[in-house]
Amino acid sequence: MVGELKFKMLMAAVLLLSGCSDELTLVFKKDVDLQEKALQEIRESLDGVARINHYEWHAQTKGFLQQPALTIKFKAVDGNDNYSVAQVSELLVGQFSYSEKDVSITRTITEDREEFLEKMGVETGQKFTTNLYWGRAKANVFYTEESSRLFGGRDNRFVDRNFFCAIEVPMEDALPSVSFSYASDNPNPIFAQLMKNMVLEAKNETTIDGLPVNEGWENLEIDNDRKVAFIMFEYLGEMNNQVELVLPVSTSTPNNVSKRDCLDAMKEKLGSTLYGVLGEVSAMDNVLTVGEPTN
Repeated sequence: MVGELKFKMLMAAVLLLSGCSDELTLVFKKDVDLQEKALQEIRESLDGVARINHYEWHAQTKGFLQQPALTIKFKAVDGNDNYSVAQVSELLVGQFSYSEKDVSITRTITEDREEFLEKMGVETGQKFTTNLYWGRAKANVFYTEESSRLFGGRDNRFVDRNFFCAIEVPMEDALPSVSFSYASDNPNPIFAQLMKNMVLEAKNETTIDGLPVNEGWENLEIDNDRKVAFIMFEYLGEMNNQVELVLPVSTSTPNNVSKRDCLDAMKEKLGSTLYGVLGEVSAMDNVLTVGEPTN
C-alpha cells in the first residue's frame, strides 16, 4: 500500500514538472520532401511562444484522399502569459498557408492569311487566355505519339514516341483550336480518308505567365478534350515501342530516364522548383489546414 502511494506521488510530481502538452495537426498541400527544414521552419515560427517536444509525420485520410500531415505536441515557453492553442494555430496559419499561384497560358493569333483566318473563325492579333490549376501540376516523363505501324497481324503495332521531361497541369478552360483539316471539310468519305493528315494550323504564339521563369521549355502541347496542358522542358529522344493492343504494357524510356532524373534535370536547367512542383518542398506556402488531431 505504501509502495503504491509512493508511485502515485512520483507520477504526480513528474506530470507537475513536465506539464501537459497541447497538440495540433498541420495538413499539407504537397508532399514534404524536406522534412527537417519544415520542422525547423515551424520551430522558428513559434520561437518565444511555444516549444515542440514531440512530433510525428504521417498521412491523414480524407475520404479517398491521403494528405501529408504533421502532428506536433507543444507547450508554452516561460514568460509567454498570452499562450493558447489558438495563438499557436494562428501563427502557423499566418506563416505557412498555401495559396494558389496565378499561372495562365495565352495563345495569340499571328496568322495573316485571310483564307485560314476565315475558315478558323479567328483574327490576327486575337488572344485567348486560360488559367492553370498550378496546385495540381505534376512533373514526370511524358511522350507524344508520332505514328503507328502495323506488324505481324492486326493485334500488334509499332508506335514512334518522342519523350520529354514535362509538367502536366489542368486548364480552367479549353483553348480554341487553331487548326483546320481538309478532311472534315469534304463530305466524300474516300476523299476525307485520303486528306485526313492534311491539317493546317494557324500561326500563333503561346506564352505562359506567372511562373518564376519565363523561358526554358521546348514547347507546349494542349489537350483540349481533357483540358490539360503539357509544358515540355527537356527532350529525351525517340523510341520505337511495340504495343499489344489487347494487353497494356509498360513504356520504357530513352536511357531509362526516371521521374527523379527529370525533376533534377529541370531544376538544374531552370534554377527553380516552379513553386515546389519539382520538389524541395518544406512547410512554407504548403499548409492547407491547422487543427486538432483526428483519430
